[in-house]
Amino acid sequence: MKTPIKDIAIVIGVGNGWDKAAENTAAAITENTGMKAVTLTSDPIGLANPSWLKCHLLDLFPGYDRYWAWDADLLPIGKWDPAKIYEAIGDRFAACLDFPSPEVERERFNYRLPENYINGGLLCFTPEHRRVFERTMRGHPAYGSWLEQTALNQAIQTELGEVALLPQRLNKLFFWMKGEPLHIPNEQAAGTLGIHVCSLGGNADALLRIQELTLPTLTPKQTAADQ
Repeated sequence: MKTPIKDIAIVIGVGNGWDKAAENTAAAITENTGMKAVTLTSDPIGLANPSWLKCHLLDLFPGYDRYWAWDADLLPIGKWDPAKIYEAIGDRFAACLDFPSPEVERERFNYRLPENYINGGLLCFTPEHRRVFERTMRGHPAYGSWLEQTALNQAIQTELGEVALLPQRLNKLFFWMKGEPLHIPNEQAAGTLGIHVCSLGGNADALLRIQELTLPTLTPKQTAADQ
């Protein structure tokens, strides 16, 4: 009989408002995937930015077979089965491609990275990938345009050579501009399982409002309006 995979999703959201956003996201992950989801709402290491905490999750949450690192601003809006993902990727490191843009192309050119440049908002990995994160940390406190992301891509290229691609529907980037309505348009969410509101610029209040309007699993006591 095949031993069940012991997995965990860790949602990173540090600071005023981001901690509550992380709790909302974690609740939606459990609702939509059945995975155990926990939050990391403080930085026990003292890094330049909480995003670098992804490099330390193996030590902060030991004892699991599969890890999911999840940004608080990635909203799980549809149901999916992690077991089917594991069947597809095996033991490989997995993530979604980043949004194709001139900025990504420039980053790839500047750091001599391959076409498969991944977004760091959703990562799936095992304890065997420790060296990837150790190498990523060599870029701390900042490497490239997006904190740890380019350092992570470079570490994957050096240590693994390739990455298994997760379905893009799990991490579909959404760009919200200040002054626009705080909601995800229906056409943007259609067929999508995870919306990544990646342009908030640290605005946790805006994220909480978007969560309130987008995550169907939130109860009235969990919404931003009650904070």
